[in-house]
Amino acid sequence: MPNQFSEQFKRFRTPLLVALIVSLGLGLGLGWKLKRDRAAQMGLVTSSQKIRVLALTGSIPPQILRGFRAAENIEVELVFEPTPDAVFARLEKDSTFDLVTLLSSQTSRATQNLKIQPFKASEIAGFENISRDFIDLPERLPTTVPFLWGLLGYVYNTETVDAIKTWSDVLELDHGTKIFFKPLEFEFVRLAKLNQPRPIAENALQDRVRRFNQTYKRTDRFLADPEIKEAEGDVVEVSFSEGTIPAYKDMDFILPKEGALLWILNLALSANSAHVEQAKAFVAYVLKPDVALEISRLNHEASTNKGVESSGLLPTQKPSSLRRVPLTLIDLQFNDLKN
Repeated sequence: MPNQFSEQFKRFRTPLLVALIVSLGLGLGLGWKLKRDRAAQMGLVTSSQKIRVLALTGSIPPQILRGFRAAENIEVELVFEPTPDAVFARLEKDSTFDLVTLLSSQTSRATQNLKIQPFKASEIAGFENISRDFIDLPERLPTTVPFLWGLLGYVYNTETVDAIKTWSDVLELDHGTKIFFKPLEFEFVRLAKLNQPRPIAENALQDRVRRFNQTYKRTDRFLADPEIKEAEGDVVEVSFSEGTIPAYKDMDFILPKEGALLWILNLALSANSAHVEQAKAFVAYVLKPDVALEISRLNHEASTNKGVESSGLLPTQKPSSLRRVPLTLIDLQFNDLKN
């Protein structure tokens, strides 16, 4: 009997070992998957997949990256630059980014210089969430995906400054006035042209801008803390989307009657992106209505996403706000090569 048992054990030993190894493997695999899923839910996954995103400071709040990482298991390295011009300059020097945020006025040059490549709307999940008000504008869509927008105007302290109605009113303010601009030199030159009843010589325009810049201080921190409003200035350049946040409760917001600059910030796919599909996944995530809502709540900018219309955002942060602004007020210039 012992010999018979021994013979049977020898016969089934190898299949038993194989079955044991397979069972252990399956058990370990299932345990690893459960642990990984749990980590993903907590936003703790460290992934080998990674994309690099070059963005305008404040445009993409880092807080939204945890949800994207949990949903797609893709890490995002955000690199910020303080101005649109600085973003473009960085893109020209560094081709290793997968995505970049560009103003619509910068996309033509970026395309011609082979710094970005076209998106196809059919390849971007959630593209239908963008309001037609922005898709129908004369920009080379779907080269880029618009996600933020605004109109440049001013808030002013009604107790210390006479009523401002035009860009000339701003440019001719008393030198004792505390006035602050964001660092958008290119935009300011265009604004200075708007108030001219007739064409102005370029050298005269540049001299006017130079003298104005020597007189007034600039800032990009006005929105950082509503409590510093009084120390910041009497007149501040802001976006339409920011015009009714609590920091301005004692100030009036205006779009000068000669016109205002419409800016649209887009996500563009870098020409040398090494992770195209992962980059598209990030764009699709940004286009989710709940994510678009979170972005606008965090950075106080207006969304192009029609999914936020029924949300608790300020009216000026919703895409329908554009329809309430007379188009005659908008300086709609997209091709930067013509400016």
